[in-house]
Amino acid sequence: MRQLRDVFAFSWSADGQFIEIRPTGGPAARGGRGGLELFQCLGADALPTRRNARDHERFVALTLQNPVIRVILSRMNQLGVDDCWLASGCLFQTVWNLRCGKAPTAGIRDYDLIYFDADTSWDAENAVIQRAARLFADVDARIELRNQARVHLWYEAKFGRRFGSLTHSCHSLWRYPSRTSAVAMRIHPAGHIELYAPFGIRHALDLKVRPNRRADIADVYDSKARRWRGEWPALSVEPW
Repeated sequence: MRQLRDVFAFSWSADGQFIEIRPTGGPAARGGRGGLELFQCLGADALPTRRNARDHERFVALTLQNPVIRVILSRMNQLGVDDCWLASGCLFQTVWNLRCGKAPTAGIRDYDLIYFDADTSWDAENAVIQRAARLFADVDARIELRNQARVHLWYEAKFGRRFGSLTHSCHSLWRYPSRTSAVAMRIHPAGHIELYAPFGIRHALDLKVRPNRRADIADVYDSKARRWRGEWPALSVEPW
C-alpha cells in the first residue's frame, strides 16, 4: 500500500491542531478538528496510519520548542519570496536535542531557508539574503538562504557531480543524502504550520540516520553522518 507520507504534506495550526493533508501536486483536502475524516477524501490506497499522523504531530511539537525556529517561522513570510520553507538540519536536530536531553538549539550550525524564484541571477538571490539579514538581525543564529531554482548552476562545481534543475523548493528534499534530513516546515499564508517530509519523520524521532540511495552521494552522506554521530552519540547510523 502506498504510504501517504511519501506524497503528501501535513499541516497543523500554530497551537498544534492537525488541520490539513495537502497532495504535493494537487489541491488541499481539508477535514475538521483532529483531521481523521479528511483521510477518507484521499482514497483507501493512500490512507496513512494513525501512528504516522501522531509522529508528524509530535515532530512539529518538538521543533516548536526551539525559540529560533519559532522566530524564523513567524517572520519568514515577510521576505516576500515564493515557496519559502525552513528546511532540514535545524528541524530534525532540534528533535534529536530534546530526545537526548540537550537544549533545543545545541549543536545546530545554521538554519536553512529555501525558496523558489525563476530569476536565477546571483544579484536576485543576494537581494533576498540582504533582506533576511535585516529581518533577522536580532536573532542569535546563522540563517542561510538558497534559491532552489539556481542550485543546478553551482552544485557540480561544489560537489563534483551534476544536479538536474528543480521545479519547486521541496523538490530538493528528494535528493538529500539522508532520508532523515529530508524535512521542511513553513507557516502557510492561511496561518497554519505545514510540514513536508517525503520519507516520513519516524527515523528522526527514533534517532536513526538513514541514507537516501536515490541521491547517489555516499561521500556526502558519510561525512554528515560522522559529524552528526559526534554531536549526538545516541544516533544509530545505517551505512550507505
